This record gives sequence, C-alpha cells and structure tokens, in this order.
Amino acid sequence: MEIAKQTDLIEQVAAQYRPYIEALRTPDLKSQKRSDNLNHIYKSIVLAMELVGSKNAENQDSIKFISEKFLEEISVKYPFARHGEISLAFKKGALKEYGEYFGFNVQTCWIWFKKYMESPELLAAKRQWIDIIELPKKVPLLTAQSDIPKEPIMNVFKDYKDKGVMPVYASVYYRAICKYKGLKTLVSSNEQREKISKEAEIVYENDLRAKRYHIKDPKNFAICMEQFNKSSATKLSLSFKIALRMYFDSIDELEL
Repeated sequence: MEIAKQTDLIEQVAAQYRPYIEALRTPDLKSQKRSDNLNHIYKSIVLAMELVGSKNAENQDSIKFISEKFLEEISVKYPFARHGEISLAFKKGALKEYGEYFGFNVQTCWIWFKKYMESPELLAAKRQWIDIIELPKKVPLLTAQSDIPKEPIMNVFKDYKDKGVMPVYASVYYRAICKYKGLKTLVSSNEQREKISKEAEIVYENDLRAKRYHIKDPKNFAICMEQFNKSSATKLSLSFKIALRMYFDSIDELEL
C-alpha cells in the first residue's frame, strides 16, 4: 500500500504527528528533476524567511545560492528526503522549535533539516503510522474467518504439538476455538492475562528495535511499511498468539 493511497488512514494519526506523515506523502528528491527540487527548496526558504521576518526574503540571488548549496548537500546525505519534509523542517526551524539561530544561511538550513530527521517526534510519528497501516490487514481476518472449519484448527493444533509451530494469524484460530466451545476467552485468570501482557510487551519491543534502522532510514521506510514481521505486528496480535500457545500447552487433545 503506497503512502499516497493511504489518505483515509491519515485521520487516525494523532494530530501532533499528522504533519510528519503528510510530509512523507510528497515526492522524494531522488525521483524528481533537479530543477523541481531546486524550485521547491527555494520556495521553502522564502516561506521560512517570511516567518522569521528576514530582510533577505526578497533577495533572490542570496536565496538561489542557499538553495543550490543546500540541494548539493542533501542530495548526497538524504537522497530520498521528501519535499514536504524539507518544508516542514524549515518551518519548525523558523519557529525556533530547534533552538535559537543566528543568520539565515546554508548552515542554518542544514542544521534545521538534520534536527528534523533526528527528532523524536518524527520517529514517534513513523511508529504510529506503522501500527495504523498494519491494523487493516488484521481486522478482516478477525471477522471473516471467525467461522473457519474445524479441520484447519485441528491441523494448527497438531502442527504446534508436533513441530512447535504457531499460526501467523493466531487471533483467527483463538476466536474460532472460543466460538466452537461457547467461551468468551481461553484465558481465565488475571495471572495468565498479566503474563501474556508482559511477554507481548517484551517481544513487541524487541521486534521494534529490529525495525528502527528502517524507520530512521528514509530510503527503507517505505519498504518497512510494507514488509512486517506478521507474527509480531502489534501487541494485540502477539497477545492472541501467546494466549493460544498457552492454551495448547495446557491440553493434550483439542475437542471442538
């Protein structure tokens, strides 16, 4: 699912993170012509200068020089940076979200953009976006396959007992077993729930650490949003998986 096609999901992002995700929906430097990139940077600098009330906002030669030098730097170090990210970084810098600055020059632009790319807010926005776009992949399965036949469920149970293999979409089988048995849950005690919650938290955090390289790398972020470890996509799906495994461990035979 491309970011540009995920407009309907943007509203699910927390308001403070939404500008970061909107910025990710804009063209990246690598895919655009140099003239287009230069024009966008030029306009972004003008807007930033106007925000700070700079007297150089109408100095076209100065702005053109800053734009060209900045494009040279960013094209090498962040070739997959997006137009919207540049605009947002300059806006935040002009509003002093990245501290005080003295003079508007190439170094100022570079510091602003670097601080933007390293900001905890950007990382948090990307993490939340990942969680949001994962969820629709799970929801249809939780409902559409709640009435799956008994045979696949028995096969899943056998695979676990024989090979220790758990199904990817454990929540589907968990809910189906509950339905066949007329139960609301297979986890009966608060102690079990607490154990499941703690284990899910640990596995989720470990999986997230493995993803962080991709989350921080502009080149790989789009790939990261598409290719998830499906067995540990969300804490909820992990909880279902752990609960199903605990249930299978507690019985020798499965009767439906």
